[in-house]
Amino acid sequence: MPLALSVQIIDDDKVWIVAAGSHQTKQAFRDVYIQDASVAAAMIEYYDRIWGESVMVLDHGRITDRARELFGGAAQ
Repeated sequence: MPLALSVQIIDDDKVWIVAAGSHQTKQAFRDVYIQDASVAAAMIEYYDRIWGESVMVLDHGRITDRARELFGGAAQ
């Protein structure tokens, strides 16, 4: 289970957090829908920060040269 939020669909004022706790939750709900422009802006900033720090390992279904550098022979 990754530490980052599973999936979020973001619009200017709508956020849908999918599987906030986990995909196999024991709670009565799994997803959270929020309609609030400030929350949407915060989630956009969150994803911009994550993607800004990330390394592309797949491009159009193909392993990138950078992934091969990072993972050596494991990236086949």
